[in-house]
Amino acid sequence: MPKVVGNDAEEARRIQVRTSPNVLYSCIHNLSKEQEAYISSIGLGHLLNMKADGYESTMGHYTVRNFDADRMVLILHHGDIPINRQVIHELLGLPLGNVTIKSMAYREVTDDTITVWKK
Repeated sequence: MPKVVGNDAEEARRIQVRTSPNVLYSCIHNLSKEQEAYISSIGLGHLLNMKADGYESTMGHYTVRNFDADRMVLILHHGDIPINRQVIHELLGLPLGNVTIKSMAYREVTDDTITVWKK
């Protein structure tokens, strides 16, 4: 989650993000046709036309402004996205329960899952 940094009013408007949207932009525009078809098939095809270059601070501010910490949801125009353990598990593949990330087996780049995704 981006965090607001700085001590005075001007500095507090700046948001520090961990990754740049340019990385997402680059990934989107380097997908294979099969990857694009899959993304469209799961209802996320609109992301393929997203322009993400130059929006780093705008996206961070939008996310912070629209996150409801009491309800743990990101509020969007077409509905809320819950932020919970199950969603994080489904999106990132992080373990649920008492399994730590460090205890999971390391996957080589040649792992079947990674190989299939790169096709």
